[in-house]
Amino acid sequence: MLSSLLMVMSAEVSAMSDDASTLRYRQLALFETDSVEAFEDVTVRLKQLLEKEGEDEALYDVWYNEAMYVLTYVSSNQALATVGEMKDYAQQHDSKYGFYKATLTNALIAYDMKLMDRAEKLLHQAIDYKERYLPDTKPALQLYVLFTDIYDDKKQWDESIRFLEQALSHDYWNDNDRVILTTLKCKSALAIVPQDPVKIQKYYDEMHRVIDETGYTCTYNRYVECLYARYKHEYGKMMELARPILAPEVRLPLVVAALEGFGRYKEALDSFRVFKDWTDKQFNDETRNLTEKNALELQAARAENEATTLRLTHHRTVLAAVVCGLLLIAAFLVIYLRRRQQQMRELKQAYDQLEEVTTQKERIESELRIARDIQMSMVPMAFPDYPGLDLYASMTPAKEVGGDLYGYVIQGDKLYFCVGDVSGKGVPASLFMAQAARLFRTLSAEGMMPADMAVRMNNELAEGNDRSMFVTMFIGLLHLDTGRLDFCNAGHNPPVIGGNDQHGEFLKVEQNLAIGLFPDLEFTGEHIDSIKGRPLFIYTDGLNEAENDKQELFGDDRMLDILRHTHFDSARQVIETITAEVEKHRNGAVPNDDLTLLCLKF
Repeated sequence: MLSSLLMVMSAEVSAMSDDASTLRYRQLALFETDSVEAFEDVTVRLKQLLEKEGEDEALYDVWYNEAMYVLTYVSSNQALATVGEMKDYAQQHDSKYGFYKATLTNALIAYDMKLMDRAEKLLHQAIDYKERYLPDTKPALQLYVLFTDIYDDKKQWDESIRFLEQALSHDYWNDNDRVILTTLKCKSALAIVPQDPVKIQKYYDEMHRVIDETGYTCTYNRYVECLYARYKHEYGKMMELARPILAPEVRLPLVVAALEGFGRYKEALDSFRVFKDWTDKQFNDETRNLTEKNALELQAARAENEATTLRLTHHRTVLAAVVCGLLLIAAFLVIYLRRRQQQMRELKQAYDQLEEVTTQKERIESELRIARDIQMSMVPMAFPDYPGLDLYASMTPAKEVGGDLYGYVIQGDKLYFCVGDVSGKGVPASLFMAQAARLFRTLSAEGMMPADMAVRMNNELAEGNDRSMFVTMFIGLLHLDTGRLDFCNAGHNPPVIGGNDQHGEFLKVEQNLAIGLFPDLEFTGEHIDSIKGRPLFIYTDGLNEAENDKQELFGDDRMLDILRHTHFDSARQVIETITAEVEKHRNGAVPNDDLTLLCLKF
């Protein structure tokens, strides 16, 4: 996330001791590197020194910097653990600034993990908390960064620019803050669709004018320069600017965009897969659940802190009432009873909201079950009864709905079949899967060759594909009169084919790109003169990449060993044996990907 590129530059650095100031600037310098051990060593020493000196706000600013660094260079889980430590310390020391900073940090992490609703809710909580308990504290610059990121995600670019211009009208910003705020305006202008050249150039010139006035630049400026280079179609410059950015969630999408601009689609796909693997590891279900748990614990801690404040206020009020006499005691009791009634009303409202959320959750779960039933009905459960043909397949989604598919169509003496794997998981992948399955059935009915089918499917799926989704697919055409196999492999795992001695080996295939990434791609088709007596086994990477509780992969070698050394009487026995072996390997671990298998013997 771009907000994680920004460090807190405290305006009160001069109030620190010389030792603390030296360590503070050392921490800021290390943030631009991936020297994790050095950064953590400096941070631990700095926090200990600030705690000893009683520099409360500076301590939490340093803690925030640590969470952002860990989020960028280590992991989301470790960043959440850092926020938990910040929250616990704030609770122990009854620090309003600490709770404010922990809530803001948690919002940034939630946004970085694409939990948009959670991030926006936490952001509003942070603002409300600051207005109530810290009215004289300068607003955190990260609030404006995150709000503009949310506006840009919602395509409310002009609203983002107005919001930043209003912020710049205040006089409490230092030179560094003004550089970052004008850079944010330039970023929002570059994101406007359709692009407005006049507006882009206006805010780009304004950004450089402020940089020249202050002499300050940051990694965020480099990111916006990358966006400007893409706008000017200067992809070489864009690549050069992107490479030094250490944060992978920022660098990798820029590299993919530059490669695509060059027309180097194969390299773009490889970089995209690296980015996909990185995000899958960062944003798994366990981490998302930990984010929700951390946010709830933070909310509970804030509530307890506020309750403590209310109790102290209550005690002082009682003492004043005793001094002032029975009349004031009576007035206090009236106020207390009204407050009590208001709390009871608020408690009832909270209960009603909880009941409504529970109802909505049950409705969503019911709709997902229906969606799963609909999706499973789109793949054939009955298999062809054709002389000499043995075909069987299965599909097991990792979630309620998935992105894998398989299918077959018999046209006279021709058997069309396919296995596919859509990028991502869940509902978006299932919708993309439905489109791919529909196109396969339609084009099979037209009697097209597999490579031509891949071309048509690619052009259909690439149109309007704003989410850059794609599907890897193996498309086959078996001539039932001769045993000839025509096929096209579109970025899919190579199948395993048996020889006359049943010794399985990977089928050598052309390295076509996946379907749906870029329009007007060409796909190379291949053929085998006859596969009579040679079983063909096709699968998705939910097989060889299946993980157990120790994160050990099932692997290609184990798959080949089972296929080579087990006697199979039917295609169905192959599928059921492999499925059982995968479950045995997982040993109770939650599936990390959809699993689809197809076996064919003629």
